[in-house]
Amino acid sequence: MLRVIRNRRSRSGRALEEALQGVEEEGQINWTGAPLEDSLNGEAFTNKLRQLARLGVAGVPAVLFSLRKEGEDWLPRKNHHQQGFDLTNHRLREGRIPADFYVKKETFTDEYRIHVFRTPRDNMRVVRVARKVPNGLHPHPWIRCHRLGWKLSYVGGATESAKEVARNSLRALHLDFGAVDVGIRPDASPCVLEVNTCPGLDSGTLQYYVDNIIERFS
Repeated sequence: MLRVIRNRRSRSGRALEEALQGVEEEGQINWTGAPLEDSLNGEAFTNKLRQLARLGVAGVPAVLFSLRKEGEDWLPRKNHHQQGFDLTNHRLREGRIPADFYVKKETFTDEYRIHVFRTPRDNMRVVRVARKVPNGLHPHPWIRCHRLGWKLSYVGGATESAKEVARNSLRALHLDFGAVDVGIRPDASPCVLEVNTCPGLDSGTLQYYVDNIIERFS
């Protein structure tokens, strides 16, 4: 039996658990966002500063970060940020709440979410690519997340260079699967923003995860 170890409030983790019911293979999938031994994605962690540090050591192009504000175009962030809440927090931006670290603000022409899975032969397989597109008339001009007027579109695809940095991100973080947010700079170079180890899964993406999990344990 395949077991999904998840946080109680995780909708995607619950959906994955239900989709894997009845599968005969034996194994365990970590959907907690924290390290968990003897499981798929056992080394997962959600600390975004730690992610950026590891990516930098591995030579993966990612947003510049610092433990102090280096200039006016540096943005305060929290280690476990989600949905851009820290970027819109006025108290954090004004210094009334301490930042965990800072990132240099970038200009991107496009942004993608690239789902990657480690195969049984230890290759990194891009299983689905979504482009972030406006969802309505007034999306946030540069924070591209669902709550601020953006959605995922599966029409078209990312460049090969963007897919390669997504693959390299999972290698650097020793992950078995994840969704990598990649921005595209005006010169067409890719830049990793973060890696989601418990990504949201719509119905189509869920099936890709189910298929690849079963393959890993077969």
